[in-house]
Amino acid sequence: DRYGRKMGLFLSALMSSASGIATATATSFPMFVIFRGCVGLGIGGITQLATLYTEFLPITNRAGCIIMTEFFIAIGASVEAVLAMIVMPTLGWRVLVVCSSLPLLIFSF
Repeated sequence: DRYGRKMGLFLSALMSSASGIATATATSFPMFVIFRGCVGLGIGGITQLATLYTEFLPITNRAGCIIMTEFFIAIGASVEAVLAMIVMPTLGWRVLVVCSSLPLLIFSF
């Protein structure tokens, strides 16, 4: 795992975050689509987190921990919606995209 999944997870999170922040600097629609596509590629690599996470959990706690993970994903989606309602009317979509990408950048390190 030293150079395998953990490094892949790090690079996927970094790619998603950097591409998300780069999306805010897009000056044309094709550039916007390319950056968002890179975000999608990075998010695709982050799905290995579930495998890495569950591999080290005791079998007796595995189901509960996975349910808690799904719970926090729902909470995160709700927080994102509230953030959008607060940020979009005054600061615009570019600031929202940067604010949404920062937690993943922090996770990367």
